[in-house]
Amino acid sequence: MKKDTPKGYVEGIFRYRQNKLLFDGDCAGKKIKFTYKNNEYFMCFPEFEFGKGDPKPTYANTIIQCNWAKNPHIYNIGRQLGYDRTKKLVTQFECDTIAIRSVKTYSKRQSKHLRIHIEEMKDIFINWYEIFELNYVVQSSVHHDSGPESAYFLPTNKSKKAQHIELPQDNGVITINMGSGTVTFDLVKKILRRMSKNIQIDIFYLLLISSNAFYSQQKYRESLIDSATAFEVELTQLLDKKIANLSAGQRTLIKKKVKALAGLEEALRLIDKQIFKDINIKEIITTPRNNVMHKGVQVDQITVQKALHFVKTFTFKHFPLS
Repeated sequence: MKKDTPKGYVEGIFRYRQNKLLFDGDCAGKKIKFTYKNNEYFMCFPEFEFGKGDPKPTYANTIIQCNWAKNPHIYNIGRQLGYDRTKKLVTQFECDTIAIRSVKTYSKRQSKHLRIHIEEMKDIFINWYEIFELNYVVQSSVHHDSGPESAYFLPTNKSKKAQHIELPQDNGVITINMGSGTVTFDLVKKILRRMSKNIQIDIFYLLLISSNAFYSQQKYRESLIDSATAFEVELTQLLDKKIANLSAGQRTLIKKKVKALAGLEEALRLIDKQIFKDINIKEIITTPRNNVMHKGVQVDQITVQKALHFVKTFTFKHFPLS
């Protein structure tokens, strides 16, 4: 008779090194259910214990089993930045470590797939956060590294020890761009809803994130190119929508005549008189981009900041986040 495969929960973390996310106090102690690739998870935030001194973060009374708080020098699960002792409420806290746990139990073999999913989710979560952050800030971002972190298989049989789940290979280090805003509970839910629905991130949003990161690193040439490329992708999509009701032959004719950024701008101006009213696209985007790419001209910070701000504003006007 075949022995039953032992089942267990999968628990891991999203960890964002060097910088910390700032969370509103309404996130403390919350457990949010979401779905990724047909598997259900909880995102869990620490509670805060009030005693002598400042309130301390803990997962002691939650579903989280791993003691991520054991070494605060490695895993910062939460550090209060403001609290009301009378009401025993933390009003704001920072952390670089967010705990994730599977809702259901899995075999050890299945847990390896979920381990990979946790790495994927970590990157998707922070990308969505950056996109929402771009909607509120012009340029207050900081270079930030994030690498693969720990995940564990937690057998339902309490006599069995937790087992570390290795990644099949090192995913390396990714660079993300952290903003200065505070993450609210509503924002966390918005991001997890997008992950649950598998809403794909448009390429122009990713290019804007990249442009913002380059700007913060004072790599102005790269920042300008990514802003201009994001803008070009957006204009292409807008033109496609504007001419969608024309015949296939008419659409082909228009696209043949449209050449790069300048052509897209000209075509859209002819179709929609209001889209670029009183805006000099050539001065803000086209000429600086062409000078950088084709003439090797050094671009200054003010020009790049102006272009980045314009493209961000244009993006959230014509491609708003719901």
